[in-house]
Amino acid sequence: MAGAERSGKSRWTGIEVVARTPWCKRVAVAAQEYDESRAEMEYIIGGLQQLGGLERKSTPQQGKWRATARGGIEIETISLAEGPEELSQRGLPYDVVALVEAGGIRYDAFLAARRRVAETRGTVLLSGTLRDNVGWYANLYSSFEGANVFDGERFSFPAWVNKDIFPGGREDAEIKRLEQILPADDFARTVGAEVLPNPARIYPEFSFPVHVAEVKYDENLPVELAVDAGFYPSHYCVLALQVVNTGGFEVVHVVDEIWEHHLTHYEVVGLCRQREWWPRVTRAVGGHESRQHQAAESTQEVWENLVGQEDGDPRKFRFEVFDAGRVLDGVVRVKTFLKDPATGKARIRIATGCTGTQAEFGSYSRKVDSRGNVVTEEPEDRNNDALDALRNWLVKRYGLVERARRKPAPGKVRRPARG
Repeated sequence: MAGAERSGKSRWTGIEVVARTPWCKRVAVAAQEYDESRAEMEYIIGGLQQLGGLERKSTPQQGKWRATARGGIEIETISLAEGPEELSQRGLPYDVVALVEAGGIRYDAFLAARRRVAETRGTVLLSGTLRDNVGWYANLYSSFEGANVFDGERFSFPAWVNKDIFPGGREDAEIKRLEQILPADDFARTVGAEVLPNPARIYPEFSFPVHVAEVKYDENLPVELAVDAGFYPSHYCVLALQVVNTGGFEVVHVVDEIWEHHLTHYEVVGLCRQREWWPRVTRAVGGHESRQHQAAESTQEVWENLVGQEDGDPRKFRFEVFDAGRVLDGVVRVKTFLKDPATGKARIRIATGCTGTQAEFGSYSRKVDSRGNVVTEEPEDRNNDALDALRNWLVKRYGLVERARRKPAPGKVRRPARG
């Protein structure tokens, strides 16, 4: 459910949970922080009390809240501040997992919730405000418009459905005032609970349900690294890539990432040594900046000098410097892996833990003016460290996309146009 601010999201979640309790044994209400789930728990506890079904409750000022409904049904809050492990590593399954303020949590938390209800054939409830048009929550919400792999349904609660606050509904004077004050995009998302397409996005083909999956490192396949050695405020990014043959097509798996600020070449290589895939690395590909250096060793030189000095390092390793050329030409190559022109299917899968890469796919965009209008086709050089590394690597391995030229009809000669 996508709800505007003050539209009744918490009440909806609480009532949905209460309605399902007669068929439940265990329920989780999960949010990024404990206090973000308290409004939903208050509605759950209040609803159970009205029905005479509340046996006991625990509502401390800080930390976890618990409630027990008639029949021994356990309901608890869960914090996802440290990641989805608090949810995924629980021993028992849940019948219902409610993810509240879902736009502020990670996609892998949703996948963890889906796993936790698989045994019971249970339900995952998601509620939140659409913070942007490109994050995983907006992607998932959009994908629920029709038939989808999650068998999901979606609902929209614009602000004006709350008649206690806006008695005039859509025509309420305050709603009309907000429509005049707010940018159209902000009004549509935060008041109207809508998702708007963003014309500035470089990769609108990217979708969390399609391209993010629980891909794992395969110890039987070699690993190649795509490297973008950024310096603050950029990220130093290393993508671990494996190529899997699926039905005659090569599918690229991004099995891991290092996406960090303020680290040196030496520290990044040290992080690589801690990963299980490190011994299977055959080569790294870096952009043209990997060869540049001013009175210091270049990225290429540092990597080639370091790799091979410690036990467990790859036996054969080379660092190749490659310039993919014009950025937009490389972007076209990436697009062909997001959606293959011949089959319409994705040829790239990104591991759920690669959150930096996922974020860049959503935020990498063209420059816009103060009204949100695109002012140039060229991408802005920010929010693209992982994507620059991936673009270089894809063009290095597969080349640029060639545009076929039409042959002139027999007896005719193609002449260049003037002007």
